[in-house]
Formats: sequence, structure tokens, C-alpha cells
Amino acid sequence: MGSVEKAPVASSAWRSPSGMVSVARTGAAGAFSTDPIRFLLVGDSLAVTAGLGLVRGSVDHFGVRVINKGVLGCDIDDLDAISSGQRDIPVSSCRNWRALWGHEVDQFHPEVVGLLAGRFEITDHLVGGRVVSIDQPGWNHHLTDELDQVVGVLSARGARVVLFTMPYLQPPVEAPDGSTYPENRSSRVDEYNQILRRVAARHPATVTVIDLNAILDPGGRFQTVVDGVTVRWADGIHVTRAGGQWAEQFVLPTVAQLGLDARAAGGG
Repeated sequence: MGSVEKAPVASSAWRSPSGMVSVARTGAAGAFSTDPIRFLLVGDSLAVTAGLGLVRGSVDHFGVRVINKGVLGCDIDDLDAISSGQRDIPVSSCRNWRALWGHEVDQFHPEVVGLLAGRFEITDHLVGGRVVSIDQPGWNHHLTDELDQVVGVLSARGARVVLFTMPYLQPPVEAPDGSTYPENRSSRVDEYNQILRRVAARHPATVTVIDLNAILDPGGRFQTVVDGVTVRWADGIHVTRAGGQWAEQFVLPTVAQLGLDARAAGGG
């Protein structure tokens, strides 16, 4: 799986995609000890696996408590899907994501909530016997509307929301004719990530996009190893524990900054 050293803490500030966050400010808020920023992570198995690494040393080094509530097989649509050419019936608790995530927000009072998903959102679904997908304008609009609703649920108590772009996939399986299954196409990942950015643009004061795709897939293509760290499982989908820990340096400074801002505004 590879290994990664603990991410160092800068002496005065961390660099994050949204600017600089003061380590002194984080410390003064008690985030490195008794009152860390509460970061609720929800989504599918990408969230589950990435969260296993993001949680390692997160309080000591970044002042962030990662609460990993990802769900295997999480699909925000309660519809049968088609995966690897086979009908896939949804069984995860995400079938009731409004109640599930609303309850978790009420339970943990997070200052920041992150959504890392997409595996099923880019998969073909069946609606009345008809195949629909993110490639179709109607279904694309449907997903945009649903993710807009997700933001509303996750931010209901004043938390800032992070939407993680989805990394590329490269499962070692092909369709019988040698082609790539639709749900593994990079173009669908790109389309999903564009939807996330459109949703974020609707909520500029609430939503921040963290480009996990660019972090794990520098150069715009799927990569198993980055900076000498094995960041992806052999299945070509999931994030290794080492990969999640390596990504802390790019993710958690932004989470800390957003959490401090939400705390100052009385959110969470």
C-alpha cells in the first residue's frame, strides 16, 4: 500500500487552495487540543477509504477532527443502477440521505461537512425501464438539483460545505467487447466535477470545492503512485490509507480555515 510520513506543521501558516490559514489562530481556538474543528465526511466508499488516511494525526497536525461517516455503495438516487453491465439494486442507507445526513449534522454539530462521492452518480440508472446517465441533459440537470439539495441539508446548522471533486477511475475490467464500461469513463468524472463546480457557484458563501481529482491525478490522468506514495487501491477506484494521509496537507488546512470561519460566524 505504500507509506507516508506525518505531514509537517509549518511554523506560522499553512498554504491552502483558498489562501493562508494561521497556525497561531488555529491554536488559539483550542483546535490542537480540546476543541478541534469538527469535520464530518460523508459520501460513498471513496469517502470511507480516503477518510481512513485523513483521520491520522489530523488533530495534532491540523487541528481538525475527522468524523468519517462515508457509506459503502452510497447513491443519492433510490434507483436501480447498471454496473459492469449488470443490474445493481441499491441497499445502502444513503437511499434516505436527507434523513441520514440531517441526523448526523444534528448529532455531531460539524463546522465543516465534506461530500466525497460520485461512483454511483456517474453510473447508468434505470427510470421506468429507460437507461439514464450523466451524459444526458435531463439527468445531468436532475443531479445538479439533487446536489443543490445536498448542500442545503449539510449546511442546515451553519456548517461550511466542501465538495470534493472525484478522482479518475481505472478498474482492471473491461466490457466483453474490450471497451470501457460507461461508469469508468473519464468523461463522466469530468462531467460530475463540472456539476459540483456549478453547484458551488450557486452558494459562494457556503460551498468550497477541493480538487481531489487534481491532487490524486496530477497531469489529468489516473495515477496509482504520486510523490512516491501508493495513493490508490489495486482496484483502480479507492484511496489507500497512505494516500489519504498524504492528501492531508492539501485538504485539512482548507478545512481548518473554513471551520474557524464558521465558528466565528456561529455556525456548526
